[in-house]
Amino acid sequence: MMKFNKEKVTGLFDNMSPTLDKIGKNKYLQTIMGAMMALLPPIILGSLTTLLSIYTKDLNYKPLSNILNGIGTITIGAMALYLSFLMAKYLVQNFMSDQDDGTAAGIISLMSFLIMTPLGSYTSNRVAVTAIPVTWLSSQGVFSAMVIGLFVGRLYIYIVKHGWTIKMPAGVTPMVSQSFAALIPGIFIGMVDCKIKPNT
Repeated sequence: MMKFNKEKVTGLFDNMSPTLDKIGKNKYLQTIMGAMMALLPPIILGSLTTLLSIYTKDLNYKPLSNILNGIGTITIGAMALYLSFLMAKYLVQNFMSDQDDGTAAGIISLMSFLIMTPLGSYTSNRVAVTAIPVTWLSSQGVFSAMVIGLFVGRLYIYIVKHGWTIKMPAGVTPMVSQSFAALIPGIFIGMVDCKIKPNT
């Protein structure tokens, strides 16, 4: 029978600690963790409403079931939408916490995600309608949202750190200055999105 050697196990963990510390301090992993944690409230709410909608459907209470299904659609059914914003926001915060809160990068990332998402079309009452299929906004679009969020966030950081922004005079309020500072990165990233957007 194999004996448990406490010293060997302790030594193994001691040897692994520096590597695990480095992994834990990785800014990209911190970004993913922070974005996922921020996404918990809509995920929990969506899970609860999905469960409740099943029970209300069994009880033939259709009005409440429709409301609960709608909440599920805009929570779990729109995870990728929220994640595209959060990934870029947290990445910028991790790299430039002293300069930028990441909100502008998050908005640009959300714009990029919507640009890259394939549009669908259908006919309603003989009127052609173009829309974003909910399919791409739910779990199927999560990986794309993460990639786009990290890419946009990193590109935003590169542009800002190289000073390719509009700088306002010292007397201008920080809110206005930040808005103009995000203008060039937003235009440039939007143009890149349009260039690499797949034909649909």
